[in-house]
Amino acid sequence: MAVTEHRFINRYRYDKEAAKEAMGAYWRWKNRKAYWVLGVMVAFFTILSPIFETEMFLIPALIGVIGFVSLFVQESQSISKERSNIRQAFKTDAPWLKIEIDDETIHTTVSNTQRKVSIDNIVGYKETKNMYVVFLRGQLTIAMKKDSFELGTGEAFKAFLDMYMAEHQNGQKTA
Repeated sequence: MAVTEHRFINRYRYDKEAAKEAMGAYWRWKNRKAYWVLGVMVAFFTILSPIFETEMFLIPALIGVIGFVSLFVQESQSISKERSNIRQAFKTDAPWLKIEIDDETIHTTVSNTQRKVSIDNIVGYKETKNMYVVFLRGQLTIAMKKDSFELGTGEAFKAFLDMYMAEHQNGQKTA
């Protein structure tokens, strides 16, 4: 049996604010390339318009702005769907979420539903104001509140994620 050097336990209520912050981080991470392309598109065509003294370049810039708005609407719908799924699955708006992470596995418990995955499924993470949102293969996300560690600390967990990401070049840290 391997000796575990790192172990973290995080427990909190997955309420409306937590869901919004976690799902927002996931959505922005998932669509980061689209945001970048749309931003370049809007800037490029907005700059070209006065240079060539024509408003025709504002049409693709406007299309880029519409793309941004569409992504924001989809993010909002995704958060609403997450809230609805939580209510339906756990019969509450704010179930207790417990996450245990060590050097080998990630154990999650929501109400009485448990799940276990290998730590090797981590592909990236994002630090938000109140959370570390960890992205896993298969479009799974685990959010850990910075102030809700029962074992370990938020700072130690961030250091663990940074170390993991440096050792496993299969993902990207996006802080």
